[in-house]
Amino acid sequence: MSLYVLDTDMLSLAEHGHARVRSNLLSHAPSHVIAVTIISIEEQWNGWQTKLRNARTVQQAANASQRLTDMLVFLKPFSYLPQLESAIRRFETLKKLKLGVGAMDLRIAAMHSKAKASL
Repeated sequence: MSLYVLDTDMLSLAEHGHARVRSNLLSHAPSHVIAVTIISIEEQWNGWQTKLRNARTVQQAANASQRLTDMLVFLKPFSYLPQLESAIRRFETLKKLKLGVGAMDLRIAAMHSKAKASL
């Protein structure tokens, strides 16, 4: 079994119909697992939840609510990778290295190194 983990950027491109990304996803064999991390889900959720909370008009609220719903529907076929204690510890180690990489990307990297063990 091969595991492919989408980061938040690739997930967003796939959701918005980016032709090359979607084609790549569809070309994988059924034995391949395409997964997203809880970090990517959190990033997307927080973005749309913030838009919903900050909506100033009924239309803005309705649009944000629909996008939040669309996101949940889009995520349904993927496997999900939780953030395990070992990945949190690995993230703390990576953060101390001051690599100049954003915290969410470091969290995903820390999870990926532990992902196969959790499937």
